[in-house]
Amino acid sequence: MRAAVRRAAPHRENSRLRKGGWRNRAQYLARAYRGRGTRAVAFLLAQRACRSLRIELEWFTLVAKGAAEERPQAAGASDFIWASPSDVRELAAVFDRSKRMLLDRFAAGDRCAVMARDGETVACIWFRTGAYQERGLIFEPGREDCWIFDAHVVPDHRGERLFTTLWAAAAADLAREGVTRIVGAIDVVNQSSMKAAVRHGARPFCSIIVVGACGVRFRRERRSGQGSWSLYGGSWPVSLADVSKTDESRVRPP
Repeated sequence: MRAAVRRAAPHRENSRLRKGGWRNRAQYLARAYRGRGTRAVAFLLAQRACRSLRIELEWFTLVAKGAAEERPQAAGASDFIWASPSDVRELAAVFDRSKRMLLDRFAAGDRCAVMARDGETVACIWFRTGAYQERGLIFEPGREDCWIFDAHVVPDHRGERLFTTLWAAAAADLAREGVTRIVGAIDVVNQSSMKAAVRHGARPFCSIIVVGACGVRFRRERRSGQGSWSLYGGSWPVSLADVSKTDESRVRPP
């Protein structure tokens, strides 16, 4: 059956945000400071300076949560569906993604959970059961793990906890198929996503910083309070299969 994906009303970003106006940058830095303190502000300023020098600088946290055994009866969970390749045009328009990229994801076996409100698609989350590559790192989930990525809620519906509801409903479906754990990465300054993930029961278990230029990267990976730097070129595998529930419960966000 074709997924009932419908296009939401178009949303136009603030021109200052698109152009990087000083007021929007100041507000973003202020939110980062309130959420993570001076470290987050220093990181954002350093990241901007590095981009002007064509140097890559990323900092994110890995989180994990066991998949639910039953679909939650939370309000709105009944509006959850799995999208299909026939929905690519609508998904591309609503979430500003290229149709080719979305088709490639479906062809690779990725799955897209979507949430509707009043007949319009307002949120989506992508899931992958195989390795996921980004920023020169190859994340290798365990055999019963599922990688969560590219979660998005349309601006007019943010603050309604749609991400939490959609994650819970999709995870319950995946659990019935044998998935036991959901794993993903969240930018360290993205406090809204981190709070939503933690509110849903996800726990951070690893902090990774990547600095790179000209195909060469340094990576700092910290688990259980200890971190170390590594130099690598090309891609670097990050195993997620050896992370125990004990590790997940005692590692705090960086």
